[in-house]
Amino acid sequence: PQASSLRESCPTKHRRGTLRSRASQSQVELKRWFSQALFVFSPESQFSCCRMNHTLTDGKKKKKIQCDREALMLPMLGLYAEIYRNRHNDDVDEIFEEIQKDRESIFPRHFEYITQDGMEHRSLFSDLIERLEAKLEAKEKVPEGPSGRESDSFGPTRQLRPVLNIVKFRIRLQSSSASATPTATPTEVQMAE
Repeated sequence: PQASSLRESCPTKHRRGTLRSRASQSQVELKRWFSQALFVFSPESQFSCCRMNHTLTDGKKKKKIQCDREALMLPMLGLYAEIYRNRHNDDVDEIFEEIQKDRESIFPRHFEYITQDGMEHRSLFSDLIERLEAKLEAKEKVPEGPSGRESDSFGPTRQLRPVLNIVKFRIRLQSSSASATPTATPTEVQMAE
């Protein structure tokens, strides 16, 4: 009695095939969704801030706001760093190849920041993708110490800190364009060699 109930609860060959086809179908759908999501920074993407011309109205006062593209740039750069770091792994290589097909559209160097006063050509990823890749490639070449860790690093954050400092500096400059002076000094953004 137990053996027959166990057989009934286990999927048959037919059921297994159906399960596999459902899994492969959902993988295809996931890949399709992911390839569309990669183009979040395209000019066709409509963020709510862009629809409002990057202006918030507080009573009679109008205030310029940062574009969501600028706010998403740093997290997207971090995600790409993980993808690039693992680009040789079977789980990630397809995603990496998909990104390489249209990298300039996925990581645009600049974008148009439109307000009621006009349009600004603002920096977005600029040369950060190339710098990030160069830093990660240099990190790959660092020999490991006896503990199995890189000998001169406390982890990926330390290696990427110069790139992240440049990003922060650019964001501060752009957000302080209304004020007279930047909030950071150029020494904060010097690349560590």
